[in-house]
Amino acid sequence: SYIDGLMQNNVGYEVLIINLLTNELDKNLKETMKTVSNFILGYRFAIVFQNVGNEFTLIYRKDAYKLSSKFKTLQAQLSRIEEKMGISFSYLVVKDTEVFDSGEDFLYTIREYLETAVHDKLRKADSVCTFTKDDYDRLKEQQATKKMIEEALQDDRIEIFLQPIYSAAKKKFVS
Repeated sequence: SYIDGLMQNNVGYEVLIINLLTNELDKNLKETMKTVSNFILGYRFAIVFQNVGNEFTLIYRKDAYKLSSKFKTLQAQLSRIEEKMGISFSYLVVKDTEVFDSGEDFLYTIREYLETAVHDKLRKADSVCTFTKDDYDRLKEQQATKKMIEEALQDDRIEIFLQPIYSAAKKKFVS
């Protein structure tokens, strides 16, 4: 939708995904989310979306603001909230957005990347991961391989051949 519009109008964009790391048992989680949401949603240098859970997506138009020029400032502001509220954030920076075919491709690919490739790293406070064209290519290759395997399984085109391993030293089959 918004990303598709940027793509159709050939407007470059960069994306910052902020993940609020909290203790799920935190009694003040609702208040913490309200404070963080109010701050991030009021951020005027990007279009901001609140995702499911504790995640926010900020989309920077390259013709208006460069993510790199605003990221350090935003990170410093959020670190003050971290200290005050006893929470922490992790960040995913997406600069190579021209690799995506559509908004749907962007959302699907980034979601898969977050759930697989960098999931553990983004669970650590103050971590910053960067999504690159190489990451995109690697994910697309993995998706294509997964699809081929699923189709082969579905069409019953996989055959398994087991070959025993004979040990000349022991003069018997060892596997």
